[in-house]
Amino acid sequence: RARVKSETSASSAAGSCRGSRTGGCAGAALGRRKAIWPVAMAKSREAAVLRRVAAGEKEIDRLNARLLQLTQTLDAIETASSVSSVSQNSVGSQHHLPARELPTKPLDPPTSIGTLQFPPSSPIREVHSPPLPTPAHTPEPPSDALSYSALVTCTSSDETRIDAAKFPLHYASALIWRGRYHRAEKFLRDRVGRPTRKPQWAAGSDVDYAWLDKHPHPRDALLLADCARMRFWVCGDRKEATTAAERYGLACDVADVCLRETQEALARATPGSDRAAILQYDAEDAKVILATATFFKAVFQIYTGSSLRGLASLKRGWSLFAEHMPANVTTDNPKSLQTSRRLSGRMRGKQTATDVEARVTETLKAREMIGLQTSWRMGLGIYLLIISMAPPKILKVLELVGFTGDRRLGGELLLKASHIERDEMPLESLPLAAADSAHILAWDLLEFSTFNFAENELPADQRKEQGSVIVRKMTGYFPESPIWQWLEAAVARRHGQFGKALGIIADLMNYFVTQEKSSGLPGRVFTDAVFSAILGEDHVQVRKFGSLVFESRGKQPSQRKSPHARMLT
Repeated sequence: RARVKSETSASSAAGSCRGSRTGGCAGAALGRRKAIWPVAMAKSREAAVLRRVAAGEKEIDRLNARLLQLTQTLDAIETASSVSSVSQNSVGSQHHLPARELPTKPLDPPTSIGTLQFPPSSPIREVHSPPLPTPAHTPEPPSDALSYSALVTCTSSDETRIDAAKFPLHYASALIWRGRYHRAEKFLRDRVGRPTRKPQWAAGSDVDYAWLDKHPHPRDALLLADCARMRFWVCGDRKEATTAAERYGLACDVADVCLRETQEALARATPGSDRAAILQYDAEDAKVILATATFFKAVFQIYTGSSLRGLASLKRGWSLFAEHMPANVTTDNPKSLQTSRRLSGRMRGKQTATDVEARVTETLKAREMIGLQTSWRMGLGIYLLIISMAPPKILKVLELVGFTGDRRLGGELLLKASHIERDEMPLESLPLAAADSAHILAWDLLEFSTFNFAENELPADQRKEQGSVIVRKMTGYFPESPIWQWLEAAVARRHGQFGKALGIIADLMNYFVTQEKSSGLPGRVFTDAVFSAILGEDHVQVRKFGSLVFESRGKQPSQRKSPHARMLT
């Protein structure tokens, strides 16, 4: 405007004879300005949008950092409050009777787990506390009150040895559940680092994988991630949680690629032929791997601070179960029939998982037995248990977006998947997900539901008995395993034998020091031992295991300012 105004003033001073020409120049300048104006405004708006995007990204980073800080603070507060609740319950829950006045009698060893008999009621809507030891009100009974070691039917290593060349997947799984993490990782990294090869016992091209010599086997990638998950469960190292999330992401990618290539090959195969059955078995295996790996990736993403990504992965995993899981996976328990029918209506799988597996693994002997139906039951059972643990308000929101929570049905699915009710079988015949299902169910019975007093929760005695049977059966499959030794200590603590529990944990510590040096110290087990020592009023062991907790975390007690650290100090 100033430019146009100055030009107009100059032309007016030149005289009236040039007025028409001056007016023409002014009009041309104004026209050029009008043409440039939209471009300048667009650039200005673009710059403003870019500034807002940059500011939004900075705000997201700040909120993520704040969320991680709040999560860590909340964990410390929950730990401190749990300890205080244990102390309060141990003082006043038994009508304030002196500890020595309570009767103590020997417990008969459990003989059969039967089925999880829940009282008839609606699904649980209570908040479940994290795993904590049961409050105790009695001193440790005599050693002959309960000899838990007599319940454990240990099997020698020679009786459970597996041919790694013929059954590589079961061999790797057995290494993980025996606590041989270093050997399992070495074995699986070699297999994941190279493309899938033809099975040694297979002959002909009909038994080849669709991704042969191109991609690793997705089941190997899943087992490698399981190795990091179980090491994290025992040691509690946050780096292992990050590693597990990355490995489960790799398993998802490999399973997705192999599933697409297998489906393409299946479309070209003759329907009903042996080749079509083998390819269908590989496709079903890739589907359950994709769904299971997506779920565990979501869990570790949420734990490591990526809450939004974790929730998205959790929803994605539930969608994969609904899309691929056969409808006959859910149980026919009358108490869970309503939820089973609702889930069966959502599951769009047609052929049952056991039909194709029996033909491929038993008749054709073209693949290693995996236990597809067991894997589906384990995945869905974990989902139902976790969703049922949500607070009532959050649970309503989760149900609105498509999730379902049913603690009773989740326990039934895990029980069937664990194969606890069946006679002992060779490890190469045990489904790969059976040990995982038994492990989750045992912790749920012994610890996760300890402080849950909902009306349809199992009584404490039944939880303790059934959890003991599971631990006894799985210890027979995996003797001297730190994973099941920890559960043995939990069983001993539930029976009031705190000294026995601490002795088992001491043996577990010696195993890690001598056999699993690369895995570090079992920090989470030490924290559990601190609670056992507190309940047993053994202050010397509290100090001992408390110092080991700090050592496993690489810090001194004076460096920790949380309430949990002050309690240990």
